Amino acid sequence: QYPPPGELLRVMGKDDPRRGFVLNPVYADPRVHFLLSCGAKSCPPAVSIARMNDGKWESVAAEAAKNFVTDENQVRYDADSNVLYLNKIFSWYKKDFGGTEALMLLNIRRYAGEGWEVAGKIEGKTPKIKYMKYDWQPHASRIKTYSPAKSDANAFKMISSYLKTSFGRPTSRTRYAEIRQERRELEPLEKKAAEELEARMKEIQAKNEKA
Repeated sequence: QYPPPGELLRVMGKDDPRRGFVLNPVYADPRVHFLLSCGAKSCPPAVSIARMNDGKWESVAAEAAKNFVTDENQVRYDADSNVLYLNKIFSWYKKDFGGTEALMLLNIRRYAGEGWEVAGKIEGKTPKIKYMKYDWQPHASRIKTYSPAKSDANAFKMISSYLKTSFGRPTSRTRYAEIRQERRELEPLEKKAAEELEARMKEIQAKNEKA
């Protein structure tokens, strides 16, 4: 059982260098949750970073949000019980989607757009919100074969392609080495955060067993 993201502790302290890459909450767009994927069955489909360049963010985000909320595997209404079942992402990041069930539902309707079938079914009603169990099993269609022998070359090509697409220039192997070094410097911080999270989870599990 995975804990709700961000619920147990702050992963990054005030001096953590990764904070520089965190979005300002004032400008953050909650639709980013429909563009990120860990490859699990309950995750949204992954979206290529290249598609979001050249001013295409709005159209790509709108499309991803609409596809997600109109998918019955992610948002489903049961008329008999008047229950609206939502993907667990809406529970974990409730604040991002408005902070209240009313505002969250309003945003979901906005993302779905005109002609959303569920909108007609819940018109004039106040459905009870329930969250689906998150399926962490890997989505078979999103799994790609990994080749250890080519891992470094593949990683270089991937990073080069991304930076070239984003900034219009190829990536030198020197810059690639710098990126790998930056990654190594972050590893101890990530390891420490993971250890703290694991210790906290064991603490909570022990309390639950006593209760």
